[in-house]
Amino acid sequence: MNEQFRYVADVADERKTELVVQSGDWVNREYLSQEYQWKGVEPAARALEDADLPFMVSWGNHDYSDARNGRVMLPRYFPMSRFEASLEGSPWTFGGSDSIDNYYYTGEVAGAKLLVLTVGFFSADQADDAGLAWAQDVIESHPDHAVIIANHNSVNAGVNAWSNANVTSRLIDPYPNVKLVLGGHISATGVASRKADDGHTVYGILTDYQGRVYGGQEYLKHLSVDAENDLLHVNTYSPLLDTATSDGPYRQQVPDGAIPGFHGSDSENFVLDLDLGGSTTRTLATESLTLGAGERAQVGGVQRAVGAEPVTATLDGVQAGTGYEWFVELRDAAGNVTRSAPRTFVTAEAGAPSAPRDVAATVDGADVVVTWAAPADDGGAAVEEYEVTLSDGTAKSVAGDAGTLTFADREPGTYTATVRARNAAGWSAPSAPSEPVVVEAPAPQPPAWEAGQVYLVDERVTYSGAVWEASWWTRGQTPGDPYGPWQEIATAPDGTDLWTPSRIFDSGDVVVHDGRRYEAQWWTRNQAPGDPYGPWRATR
Repeated sequence: MNEQFRYVADVADERKTELVVQSGDWVNREYLSQEYQWKGVEPAARALEDADLPFMVSWGNHDYSDARNGRVMLPRYFPMSRFEASLEGSPWTFGGSDSIDNYYYTGEVAGAKLLVLTVGFFSADQADDAGLAWAQDVIESHPDHAVIIANHNSVNAGVNAWSNANVTSRLIDPYPNVKLVLGGHISATGVASRKADDGHTVYGILTDYQGRVYGGQEYLKHLSVDAENDLLHVNTYSPLLDTATSDGPYRQQVPDGAIPGFHGSDSENFVLDLDLGGSTTRTLATESLTLGAGERAQVGGVQRAVGAEPVTATLDGVQAGTGYEWFVELRDAAGNVTRSAPRTFVTAEAGAPSAPRDVAATVDGADVVVTWAAPADDGGAAVEEYEVTLSDGTAKSVAGDAGTLTFADREPGTYTATVRARNAAGWSAPSAPSEPVVVEAPAPQPPAWEAGQVYLVDERVTYSGAVWEASWWTRGQTPGDPYGPWQEIATAPDGTDLWTPSRIFDSGDVVVHDGRRYEAQWWTRNQAPGDPYGPWRATR
């Protein structure tokens, strides 16, 4: 591993290395009696530090344990301060840590805001471990960062195999910003994908060659981010063997279509569609340049001419203040085509629209309803907003696709309305006022019924939200008895009486009941319309 890391340091400038991640099992035993292992691989870490390379270790089950003295060596050789120091002068910032095995970095690379989070083997292996909850809090508190998780036991060998349900269910699936998981532990390679709860694809990459001779023959993976094209290039290499491929379980075949966004044939060298949010800035020197953004949209039809025939084109649907391109293709008898260079033109800037038309006002109870038609001339740009103003000065705005607006609960009085329209160039003149409409004052309500009051024939009262009329002298008789002295008086909007159980109707009276009109054939009270043998005849 020492030679492997010296190679990483030697090619760091050439490869523009931003971060080195070791997938765990830094040593084979964590025992106090085998401290020589930690001392033996110290040159590997020193090689990265001497080259000023930021690095991270995703601690594995061979690096520490929960047994007695199993958590002594790791913090002795790798306190959190050592990782934090490795970030000095790099794009990365030490974000924080939990216990001896969980920590994260944040940084911005090529415009991408990244968070690299490592969760130790034992923290992720136990569903109730505080480290898992801590890791969730880190992800949730950085919603604007693309998250890469390094966890020793997370991705399995082969294709689309995950090895740790705690990682998938607790750290991947709930979060839209988790993009990539890097794993070790299982002596093989693998590539996996899964859909998070929001539907985006998360990839997992397993890299672990420890089962090969010499501790893995120095095999490693280079991960190269193409921010411009949203691609992740994954390349395997062994500096010891100077080769880019291996064999056996370390080179798994990946069937076509098995992993969405996967380009390649095996688990060692491939490309993934992975958007980490970055960008690439390029410069271009040219004498002239025409750029088109968005999907092409044709305006007008193709005009055909033969020989010297003149061509005139009418372009429908063009927008004001907008640039357009046109070109000519020349086709000879043999079918050869020559296309001219594109020519451009810009349509005139938009003007303000004309005033809205056909403005009218109507009254519905105490509401004034205003309607209108769109301007005859939109000025060359779509109407974005209408402003409707009543003659009392009240004004409201609605979207440009509207044609009606209601002013609720107006005070009694006479009203007119005007409407004006706005497009990108400005406001139109106000429309001509609508014809005046009148909101009538509500009719005065009778006094409330009082038990001790004497009421004579035809006197009216209010009770339980209804109007009642006395049929004869009464005192102390509560309205509501269908055979008592009180008749409930109610009318439809058009003025027609509504049938009520206590109301007395004579022959010829017309009422509305359940939306239908009826005419009384004889004197009746408390006989609901609808009985074919009753006193009511339906009129329509």
